[in-house]
Amino acid sequence: MSFDVFLRGFEAGNAAPRDGAAAMAVLTPLIIERDAHGFARIQMHDGTADVYGIDTPDDGFMFNQVGGRAAWDVIYAVAKTAGFVVMPVGCGTFLVDESLRPELPQGAPAPVEVIVSGADLLAAIETAP
Repeated sequence: MSFDVFLRGFEAGNAAPRDGAAAMAVLTPLIIERDAHGFARIQMHDGTADVYGIDTPDDGFMFNQVGGRAAWDVIYAVAKTAGFVVMPVGCGTFLVDESLRPELPQGAPAPVEVIVSGADLLAAIETAP
């Protein structure tokens, strides 16, 4: 899928840094290409994905050109490990933990749902209007 999937941290309704080092621990072994401007391409057994923001991982990431199913597990793992909220363009807001709900800004894209896996995330995106 080629649309953009944003991972971002929030605190009291404002953008806030999260554990970028933990996120990079998930991503680094998968990186097959990177540049000096925060871009990386990751590879899993069934596809690749482009990742932006690896130069400032505490601030979150954008994934696009997501191929295969395993990449969705990686997106979920990055969000869960670092404490990010997942916001695919046009698909609502996805929480990896219910405790993140009160931190969201007013007007976060609806619906706001809790997911427990990459498969949950992909299913929600595939069924979005």
